[in-house]
Amino acid sequence: MGGIIALVGCPAVGKSFLADKLSNSLDCRLIRELPEKGLPLDIMNNLSEQKNLFDTIVYFRNLQVLNYKHALSFAANNKYVVLDTPFYQNQLYVDLYVKDKAKASILRQLGEIDFLTYPQPDCTVYIKSSADEMLNFLHSRQSKNTWEDESWYEFITKMVPLADDYMKSIIKRIPNLILIQRQDYDFAKPEHVNEVISKIKKMI
Repeated sequence: MGGIIALVGCPAVGKSFLADKLSNSLDCRLIRELPEKGLPLDIMNNLSEQKNLFDTIVYFRNLQVLNYKHALSFAANNKYVVLDTPFYQNQLYVDLYVKDKAKASILRQLGEIDFLTYPQPDCTVYIKSSADEMLNFLHSRQSKNTWEDESWYEFITKMVPLADDYMKSIIKRIPNLILIQRQDYDFAKPEHVNEVISKIKKMI
């Protein structure tokens, strides 16, 4: 028996860190959100200069759909796989970055087509956090960040409510959803990771 365990939530909430812990504890494949070789230079430039954002979002959409297809192939072979960010989370960035209404509509339609085309994960772990909790967490690891405080503050304060609204809009469409309140968990503690695993095993 196998299945896809997907992690969703606001960027920087700890999805990738938890994904590493889960894949190690469950001894299963981990599919990361970003390519192992890093992002293409043009995409990096788009992000740093905040340009060509429609094209950039399409790039991430294509990447996430490809990741999801790989995850489906593992699950079809009776294997578990941890997916760091499923394809539908890409829609968060549409509301944040795409101001052109026509282009935003195209991206939303594409997202809905993906949602209807691909089966949902066997278990989805939704890591929820408030903006204040996120900023406190990021401040605690400030030395590891390459972004300035002002950039993090602006990004998080805008992204958290968008993430909450989006998840509210699709939450009834996602089966086997596990809600994790970030402030109640320290993913560096094995007992907290084991608690998440226990919830997952009850679902799949």
